Amino acid sequence: MYPTNEYVVLLLFGVTLSVFLFLAATLIFLLEEATKFFVHFLGETTRIAWKRLSHFGKTRKPQVRSASCSVKP
Repeated sequence: MYPTNEYVVLLLFGVTLSVFLFLAATLIFLLEEATKFFVHFLGETTRIAWKRLSHFGKTRKPQVRSASCSVKP
């Protein structure tokens, strides 16, 4: 006995729906992982840049030379 057209359509619909749901779940998972990576990357980059830029524009403390390095007349 061969399956009727209704069963074939239902089987194809079920397989198609399963594949679509699997691909959607995989895409959501990959987007979540990519978001975590970029948030971490941007956080580290911002932290390093802020550390470097926080010194920008500040005057340096004058260096005090010891007496042994001074030039004698």
